Amino acid sequence: MLVILLKASFILAVLLVFYKLFLEKESFFSTNRVYLLASLALAFTLPYIVLPKMVNQQGLVSELIERVDTKPSAVAPIEKIEALPNTESTSKAESEVQTVSTQRTLADWLVLIYYFGVAIFFLNFISQVISILLKVWKSHDKIEDEHAIIINTPLVQEPCSFFHYIFINPESYDFETYEQILKHEKIHVSKRHSFDLLFSELAVMVLWFNPLVWLWRKEVEKNIEYQTDDLLLERKAVKRNSYQMNLLKVATYTGPLTITTNYNQSLLKQRIMKMNTKKSNNQSYWKYAFIAPLLFATLLLTNNPVETFAQEKISQNNAEPTKESTSVANRADAEPENIRDFVFSTKGCRNLLRAVKSEKVEDIRTYLKNQDPDCTYTGDGEPRSPLVAAARKGNYEIGKMILEAGGDVEYHFSRDESPLMAVSRSGNIELAHLLLEYGADVNKESRGDGTALIYAVRNNRYEIAELLLEAGADPYQNVPGDEYAMFHARSSGNKKMINLLKKYEK
Repeated sequence: MLVILLKASFILAVLLVFYKLFLEKESFFSTNRVYLLASLALAFTLPYIVLPKMVNQQGLVSELIERVDTKPSAVAPIEKIEALPNTESTSKAESEVQTVSTQRTLADWLVLIYYFGVAIFFLNFISQVISILLKVWKSHDKIEDEHAIIINTPLVQEPCSFFHYIFINPESYDFETYEQILKHEKIHVSKRHSFDLLFSELAVMVLWFNPLVWLWRKEVEKNIEYQTDDLLLERKAVKRNSYQMNLLKVATYTGPLTITTNYNQSLLKQRIMKMNTKKSNNQSYWKYAFIAPLLFATLLLTNNPVETFAQEKISQNNAEPTKESTSVANRADAEPENIRDFVFSTKGCRNLLRAVKSEKVEDIRTYLKNQDPDCTYTGDGEPRSPLVAAARKGNYEIGKMILEAGGDVEYHFSRDESPLMAVSRSGNIELAHLLLEYGADVNKESRGDGTALIYAVRNNRYEIAELLLEAGADPYQNVPGDEYAMFHARSSGNKKMINLLKKYEK
């Protein structure tokens, strides 16, 4: 989920920068409105589109984002831990052990903070809707116009509209100003500008951590006001000078509701300047043609490529292998340590991987009849191979099915951890036993992930750590950037784990 949100933020930022540089100054307000709303839709759809390998560095942004790893953040030692004598009995050691909760990963904390922010902005959104509904309910002076309901009420300090409701305090303005306000707000109603503001509010709610989404919302708000002012003057419903002077009277310095149209003072100067600016020539529409290559380039940068190689099962009775299958086989043999970055039968692997992630056993059994379990699919983010996905879920039954179907116990995508590392985090001791029975390398290491024992220590998986140590795991095996298992045990102050590791010191 974090990967999708970060990709959406990146895409929205790219489209917003293009808008600010090339489109904002144009007076094509209707077209700009479509562009701004489409930008939001594209931000959440492009991350799911995958292209074949076309250029070098394809998927660069995706690789950077996906390195927001599941490793726990560094924890400084709470206290200096004295080495315990080897002669100390287990019972005495355990009596001194303090309960150590499972460490949360950095990604876990980021998700918690993210949901907290979403909850705050959701409550703010609900409070605004309730505030508007209360004004409608409490008001008794309602005029049903052709396309709107005008609510004359002293409960509003400044005029605004929300869908087909127009709120105004008639006692605050003279007749001419009152009429101009109604004409202005009726255009908002007819153009359904409340949808723009509603989508903007939802975007802020989902991407609140991205400062550019706030700027994007401001651009949406400005553009609908530009469009309304332009239509009002174009229809000659008001005189330009009179209208601008009345805007100065109506403008408010108070913070209006963000889901309603309003007369915010911060936008007033820009609106008046835009009204007095010469309209754009139709020839300026050529700028919009660059949106297509921009989207294509963004797509190349954002998503990892999918490289599909036809895998042909060659039986013993077959004649010479095909050139294509030989090429694939040669490439597979060239890859070290059962790591694969290419995809056998993209669609089949995608379906299998999604079934594993959803723990749909019957679907998995069906897919394994025709799909090689040693495959990768990068379109949905981590994990990107079936056995690692089963290990992360800690699902013994699915893991066993994959291995019995011929799955390689070490197979994993190059930027994911190995299956044994994954199960050392999830904590299924039966699946860990099974992987070791199938020959998993207990001391296999991966830059950025460490070793299976490091995973077990980080996540306080005592039983799995003990199993790995009995199988020959080295508590002092150092992985550059990830340190070693004893380091993490001492950093977290986990005396029980320290005692266990010391028993297996060489």
